[in-house]
Amino acid sequence: DVTSLARQPESNEDLSRLRFAVFDLISINDQPVEQEFTQSAEQIQKWFGNGERVHSVESVRAKSSRDISRYFQDWVVDSGSEGLVVRSDTVGNFKVKPRHTLDATIIGFTENSDDRAGMMHDLLLAVMRNDGALQVLCRVGGGFSDEDRRHLLSDMKDMVVASEYAEVNSDHDAYPMVEPKWVVEISFHQLLSQPP
Repeated sequence: DVTSLARQPESNEDLSRLRFAVFDLISINDQPVEQEFTQSAEQIQKWFGNGERVHSVESVRAKSSRDISRYFQDWVVDSGSEGLVVRSDTVGNFKVKPRHTLDATIIGFTENSDDRAGMMHDLLLAVMRNDGALQVLCRVGGGFSDEDRRHLLSDMKDMVVASEYAEVNSDHDAYPMVEPKWVVEISFHQLLSQPP
């Protein structure tokens, strides 16, 4: 949305809706910033704290994991923000996002090649619409053990059906379509829609 608005604004009003929230300092005058984040946060607030179109991202100091849980509930669960970035100069940086699950049916699969031949590469998943038609949802290739991949490939090969529908994965391998009778639960942080 931001890219299309910036490249082809329909009016100055469209452009005036764009904002940039600064959340970190990477370099200053082409020199890498090598300081604790607390110092960077102070500089960001000093330079951008009063800005309107370019401003510092809202941040707070949390003293305990209980505080982080409370902010997550307030900002993410209750207010709909994407997630939190938790920074610590001693233990590192973490993105904290909600996890969702969804049941979907397997409609296709691809097989690995080369040294991983004999294993499933990824699955093509769909959900059923109210009219009973299947809507392609996504491809899933992560979260499987090698043993899972072998068993899934063997089972999927026995379920292949003729189909006029064609879809390819990121390696441009066509999915053999299968009878949509297996349902899997997938876990994800967010859904992103893509134009056809």
